[in-house]
Amino acid sequence: MLYHRGRAIRRKRAMRRYLKSEESFEPLGPGEKGANVHARILRAPELKKVKALGSGVFGTVHKGLWIPEGDSVKIPVAIKTIQDHTGRQTFTEITDHMLSMGSLDHPYIVRLLGVCPGASLQLVTQLSSQGSLLKHIRHHRDNLDPQRLLNWCVQIAKVRS
Repeated sequence: MLYHRGRAIRRKRAMRRYLKSEESFEPLGPGEKGANVHARILRAPELKKVKALGSGVFGTVHKGLWIPEGDSVKIPVAIKTIQDHTGRQTFTEITDHMLSMGSLDHPYIVRLLGVCPGASLQLVTQLSSQGSLLKHIRHHRDNLDPQRLLNWCVQIAKVRS
């Protein structure tokens, strides 16, 4: 029991350390947009995909582990692999949009932790431990508390403002 608790605490501290430290970030320009995105350039060996969480038109999302080079901690992350089968212009638009999301710093938005370039672009974000809000609402649609729904609406409105 103490071993698992200690591991969880080490993971949480490592996540905070990597979210706060900006010295290893490399600025990435999201196309024509003016704001710079600060994201780590990750190498493929640092990422390990554990299981697929879902897929869509533009790619697949995996639950995974990020093992930073020179560190022994394994940080749970979401790895979004964007496939370039939709055409170069659409691919560029998607990556520009996702990278511009990386410049957002809000408590209700998962953070972009890094980018792994390669045959297909991989975006590494924080893993939402509770899963997809949409999936949760669909699964519990009959017994959702109105106060909780209102709270979610307020949080979404705060992000949009």
